[in-house]
This record gives sequence, C-alpha cells and structure tokens, in this order.
Amino acid sequence: MPYSEHPVFNQPDEEVAVWRYYTSTQLISVFQNRGLYFNRSDKFSDPFEGVPHRDALIQDYIRSAVSKKTDKRLIDEGIATPVGEYDPMSTRDRVFQHINTIRQRAFLNCWHQNNSESITMWNSYVQSGDGVLIKSTYDKLKSALDVYGDYTFYMGEVGYLPWLKSGTDEELSDAERTNAFSNLVNKQEEYASESEFRVVANLGPTELEDSQTGFFMPTDLNEMIDEVRISPDAPPWCTTEFWENILRKYKIRAEVRHSSLNQSPTDLLDDLNYDKIEEEVDDLYEEWVREQDYLDS
Repeated sequence: MPYSEHPVFNQPDEEVAVWRYYTSTQLISVFQNRGLYFNRSDKFSDPFEGVPHRDALIQDYIRSAVSKKTDKRLIDEGIATPVGEYDPMSTRDRVFQHINTIRQRAFLNCWHQNNSESITMWNSYVQSGDGVLIKSTYDKLKSALDVYGDYTFYMGEVGYLPWLKSGTDEELSDAERTNAFSNLVNKQEEYASESEFRVVANLGPTELEDSQTGFFMPTDLNEMIDEVRISPDAPPWCTTEFWENILRKYKIRAEVRHSSLNQSPTDLLDDLNYDKIEEEVDDLYEEWVREQDYLDS
C-alpha cells in the first residue's frame, strides 16, 4: 500500500526543499526505528487539527439534529425499528464523535517547506539548542516512504484559511468541500508562518491497535536525508564529529554541518577568492592613478 495521489493534496515542485526539526533524542529515535514517526491527528497541540472549519461544523450539526428528529418520529410512529437501546447522546456529542473517529484514524508527519532553514522553526521546535534538522526534498521524501509500501500515505502542502470564521467554504475547491481529508490539509491562517508540508497515513480499523497514538513508518533514511544540520545554539558537545559518529553507527550516509545561522559577520569574508579580489583592487587602483595623472597634467 504505497504512495497514493488525492485531489485535496496540493503537490509542490518535486525538487522543493523540506526541513524537519528534531531534538537530538527524537532524531536518534528515528534512526533506531529506521522510520519516521507519525502522530495521531487528535494528539497535536492544536485542538483544531483535523476538525472541519466553522461553516462545515455548523452544517454537520444541522444534519445531525435533523437526522435525530426524523429517526425519533419514525420510531414513535412504528415505521422504523430502533437498533438496540435509544441513544440519548446530544447532537453536539454526535457530531464530535464522528469527527473524532476520523481524527483517530489519521496519522501525520509534518515538515517545513522553504528555500532555507528558519530561525523561527529552530526556536519553536529546538528551544534548548540541543537539536538538529534534516533536509530533504519532496521527491526524495516520497521515494523514501514508498520503498517498503507498508502503509498507504498521501502528501501535500498545507493551506491556511480563516478556519474559525464564516465564508471559508467559498475558498475551498469542490473536492475539498466534500472530503474529510480537507480538514487535514488546511489550518487556521494564524499558522501560516509554519509553511507546512505534511504526510498523512489513514489507517483502517484492522490496522489500528487499541489506544494507538502513533507509529514509526519504515523509511529509507539514506534516500531521504540530504543533510543533517546542527542547531545554531547547540551545546559544546553537539559537534559535527558527534553526529558523524551517530550516522556511522546507524549506517546513514549524509553530510553533517552546522546551521547556516551559526556564523559571525567576519565569517562572510573567510571563503572569498582573494586572488580575484586582489585583481579587482589592482584594477581600481590603476584607474585611480590614471585619474590623478590626468588631473596633474
């Protein structure tokens, strides 16, 4: 059950860079388990993860309330026979029971999509400085997850909309309005700075274990990882040599280097081609000499 396309998942360019920020412990756990960790969608810190936008939620409530009334009338008139005992659950609880069933089957692995690493992401996900990031691309990530084919998964960019306000429905495509996956690839506009790219695995009832809140999806880590970069606020022990030894231990081939943010202004002059610069200096000096000779004549 490999990668599958889906109309609500917006696909970026295959070579777009994606970044995942980890504490050191989290990344070593990925190496030990030879796979990316997928967290259940209702276990994220954002309580609206996987929840429909406001207008859709209201429509769900109305449909549920109407269904409850019609069912009761048909039963009272003897036209329909109740299945089991009468369910006194409120309309509100019915709506969220259905939503939570979907959320509990959806597992997410989230990345930052950008041309470069982000100081905002470092500060958000590696607050202590004890951490690293891995750099990949959309195409490499897809290939790395597709190698083993243990789970069906979908990939796409996250859209950011006024999720908690009226009128959001008008900004969605026809496919997004009618598919529950839309709630997993769209978020409140307040999260837009995350520029998120995510992988979604939707597990069927037979694939789920009781109380399962996450799982490691087998991943070809060598295919996926372009670079490992060390936090700009890394402690003294968190060196390139340390991480090179870790990668060697887990047989992972990738470049290790410090964050591009771990530089001082003087570092900008360290890698210059001074021979070329000296030639330019000499040319400018000669031009100045000719100007002086002209003014003196």
